[in-house]
Amino acid sequence: EAGMVTHPAPGHRTGTLANAVAGYCAHDAEGMESGRPGIVHRLDRFTSGCVVVARDSEARRSLQKQFADRTVSKLYLAVVARPPPETESDADELVIDEPIGRHPIHRERMAVVEG
Repeated sequence: EAGMVTHPAPGHRTGTLANAVAGYCAHDAEGMESGRPGIVHRLDRFTSGCVVVARDSEARRSLQKQFADRTVSKLYLAVVARPPPETESDADELVIDEPIGRHPIHRERMAVVEG
């Protein structure tokens, strides 16, 4: 569901993805204690994309390690109003191979960052 919060937080104790997954992972005591039943990777609210959910603790630990070790391949697509500077206007694809992190001023946005 668009706009669904991933984890319970102040103002969002119910109706979260973690709440929905908890019923399916009730047998996973370790995941329930962590407050992240099955949730491996999350998205910010109002961000579209794929959320990775594991069915048990063993799978969750393995997948979390893969994310931590950066062995998971991710592909991001963007819609732009005009071609970025220094590109051909008829290019169908542009690869930006730079580190992405929180924008230094607008913390709700992501940007290419140093290091």
